[in-house]
Amino acid sequence: MSEFLNPDWCGLSWSDWISFNSPVADFKVFETGPGLYRVRPVGKDVLMYIGQTRRDLRERIRALVVNTKKEEMPWNDPHRCAPCLWAWADFEGWNFEISGVSSYLPGRQIQGLEASLFWKYRTEKNATMPCNFGKFHPDYIRPKDTKSGVRGGRLLHGKKNPKGGECSKVLPLHGNPTDNDWMKLEWEEPFSISELKIIRNNPCVYKIWKNGDERLYYIGQSLTAKNRLRSHSKKSFVEEDTVFSVCYLPTETPDYQLKEIESDLIGTYYSVYEDVPIYQFANAN
Repeated sequence: MSEFLNPDWCGLSWSDWISFNSPVADFKVFETGPGLYRVRPVGKDVLMYIGQTRRDLRERIRALVVNTKKEEMPWNDPHRCAPCLWAWADFEGWNFEISGVSSYLPGRQIQGLEASLFWKYRTEKNATMPCNFGKFHPDYIRPKDTKSGVRGGRLLHGKKNPKGGECSKVLPLHGNPTDNDWMKLEWEEPFSISELKIIRNNPCVYKIWKNGDERLYYIGQSLTAKNRLRSHSKKSFVEEDTVFSVCYLPTETPDYQLKEIESDLIGTYYSVYEDVPIYQFANAN
C-alpha cells in the first residue's frame, strides 16, 4: 500500500477510511474542530483530493459527501471539490471514501501542513490530485455558485476542459530558500523595491525576504509578474532591505500549474522549518 494511504502518513494519526455511502453515524469519528482530510476512490491507489478546514472537520466532510452524492452535478458551493468528484464518479462509476485527522495547529500552520501533504503526495505519485488547484475532469465543465444558476456538466463534441491537463513537474528538495537554484528552479538575481521596473510581466513564481536572512517573508505565483510584485511592494512589511526574486515560467503555463509549483515551494518550506514564510496566509488565524 502506498505511503499516502497509510494511517500514519506524514506522522499524523489518520482515521479509518469511511465510505461516502456509510450511515451518518459513522461520520462521528471526525471531530468538530480544525483538521485535514483526504479522499480516494474505493480500491484505488490514488488520492483525488486533500483538504483542510480551520473550523469544523465533521461539517466540512459531510458537506463534501452529501453534495458529491447528488443526482445532478452539484454547485460550486458549499464545497468546490464536490462537482469535481461528481464528474469523476459519473465518468468512471467510482465510489469514494474519506479519512481525516484533527489538528489544533494555528490556521497558518494548518495551511502549511496541507501544502506539505500536497508536495509529499506529488513526490510519491509523480502526479497531482485531480480535484486540487482548480483542476477538473477533462470531459466536464465546472458549475458556478448556486446564485449564478449556471450548471456544470459533460462537454459535447469532443471538447476538453483545459483544467484537466497534465500536472507540472514535481520540484525536488534542493538548496536553501534564498538560493538562486532553490528547488532546482532558475531564480533571477534578487532585486530591491526600486528595481521593479526590470521585471517582465510573464507567468512566474516569486519569493520575498529580508536581505541577509535565510527565512522568507512570502512565496507566491502570478500570470503577470510585474503587476503582482508592484502590488506586493505596497505591503507594510516591504522596506528598503526587502528583496524579491522571480522564476519565470513559459507563457503558456496554465494557472493550475502555477498553483502546483507555488504549493511545492510552500510545502517543502514547511517540511524543513515546520512553519510557513513569515507573512504567508496572513489572514488564516
